[in-house]
Amino acid sequence: MRRFFGRFRPYSLFKILIFALLINLTVALSTPALFAAEDEGYSYNGFKLDYEEGISSADEATKVARIYGPAHNAARIPSVDLAKKSPIAKPVQIGGKVAIIIDDMGLDVKHSKQVVDFDVPLTLAYLPYAESLLSQTKGAHAAGHELMIHMPMEPINPKLNIGTIGIKAAMSPDNVDNELSKAFAAFPGYVGVNNHMGSLVTQDKKLMAQVMKRLKNKGLYFIDSRTIKTSVAARMAKTYGLKTAVRDVFLDHVESDAFVDEAFEKVLQALKRKGTAIVIGHPKSVTIRGMQRWIPKLQAMGVEFVHASELVKIYKKPTPSADEELIMAEMAIKVAQIEPTAGGNHDHKHDKASGVYHSVAPMSKSADILGALVSTSWIPQSLALPRE
Repeated sequence: MRRFFGRFRPYSLFKILIFALLINLTVALSTPALFAAEDEGYSYNGFKLDYEEGISSADEATKVARIYGPAHNAARIPSVDLAKKSPIAKPVQIGGKVAIIIDDMGLDVKHSKQVVDFDVPLTLAYLPYAESLLSQTKGAHAAGHELMIHMPMEPINPKLNIGTIGIKAAMSPDNVDNELSKAFAAFPGYVGVNNHMGSLVTQDKKLMAQVMKRLKNKGLYFIDSRTIKTSVAARMAKTYGLKTAVRDVFLDHVESDAFVDEAFEKVLQALKRKGTAIVIGHPKSVTIRGMQRWIPKLQAMGVEFVHASELVKIYKKPTPSADEELIMAEMAIKVAQIEPTAGGNHDHKHDKASGVYHSVAPMSKSADILGALVSTSWIPQSLALPRE
């Protein structure tokens, strides 16, 4: 011992300290939990909240075994069923029914076909002057969709073109009837009509009365697209006893994904308020993308997609004003001259080329019709005598 201490030098203590540090470092490196537990967000002395309710995956079990060792902390690892999944919150159920009407069908064949390919019932409103309507509408009907005539009507903006078939404000009653007849002959299978544009025409009671009387005779429903707030179309449809409804939401007045999403939010509001919604869109990419996003969302909320015919109904007839009574009387005479009604005693000649019925009934028959209207108190007695 004396020999050892006799040889002791101060730097030997430094060597011993270095040696001890090397031993401690080796031990530390062989225990990864000292470092890994902190790096990965776990407490070295136990689990944080991540593991308080058990291991939820095989990856987590492997991670725990790597940090704590396969057996050293086994008692600390909760026993769980790795196949058990955490419950996923269900979407809020609002229910209700939505009818999506796609207007302007038939012109853009590519996008029209993409609309037809949706596997929910839609109502497709075809423009009567589009090409290849017979094949397009046949395919749409076979896919389970409902067909409508999207009837062009003159808007306030004179720069907008309604197309080769349509109703204009300055047209004579005969010309209006001819335009309707051409639209009715465009394709088969339609069950209703809505207006294309029409902010000028749908404010005209006389024109709307003429349109609604003919739709009534053909057993069609009418949906007011409501391109202007002062439209009288729905009122006249109710007056004539048609099944009718008014559009709730336009999907794509502005062509952006954000606008379409906001429009569908309005659909949700309508469903919460009254349980139904009639929605109008167009065969556009932005609309199709929006429908792809929102239809599954709405279905998950218990919303049912239906044809428009399921949401139209016959309303109690509004009390007609004096001018509406006169208009209705005039329209009854006019339409009786154009189209025969069931059980009528009038003679009519059918022009196969134009599809129009021409009346050959004498004027006295029109007087009889007017007299019948007077007897039901629809028009005042002062109008009973026809003028020469």
